[in-house]
Amino acid sequence: MEPEVEEGRREPEVTRGLEKKIVKIVRKILEKENLYELTEKKVREKASKDLGMNLSDEPLKSIVSRAVEDFLERLRNRAQKSVD
Repeated sequence: MEPEVEEGRREPEVTRGLEKKIVKIVRKILEKENLYELTEKKVREKASKDLGMNLSDEPLKSIVSRAVEDFLERLRNRAQKSVD
């Protein structure tokens, strides 16, 4: 079953290039900001501003979310390796 979309409203088409661009911007934000003060929403808002597009709607919101999770997972893995 496909998700319902409001009449006249279309989900943005996500190309591989756009996805890579979003991920790159999200990583850049996470690398330079204080992770203790950031929320996923703040990251999405900063990335939206940097890219000049709204990332609050699906499927773009999910791309930001995955990019944040991937970044945090890498940090956890690095921290675990340094403990071992």
